[in-house]
Amino acid sequence: MDSHAILSALKRASIREIDVAGIKVYIRGLTGKERYDFIQRGKAWKAGDESQRITEAELCSWAMCNADGERIYENADALADTDGHSLETIAAAILDASGLSAAAQARAAGESPASPS
Repeated sequence: MDSHAILSALKRASIREIDVAGIKVYIRGLTGKERYDFIQRGKAWKAGDESQRITEAELCSWAMCNADGERIYENADALADTDGHSLETIAAAILDASGLSAAAQARAAGESPASPS
């Protein structure tokens, strides 16, 4: 398998179909660059830099995709008027698909999500 085929297969492997308010939505895990940016901006925000806060709309714009994993929104502005609860649901699924949710981290550590840390 060549490098392009491997990258394509990895990209497809992270695509998930979720149901949000009765609507089929495709999401994918964050890319390595997006994940790095998410973590670095989160650290800066926690340190007091409010300009680095990542909104649910921004996170969703990064990882909502079509069935082939292609990004469908260029920026958070396209999602600004979307129901907040729906964005929160989608963002939680993206974090899980990216290995960034508490449940995903517990699974990776071989624990049940309910296990104390």
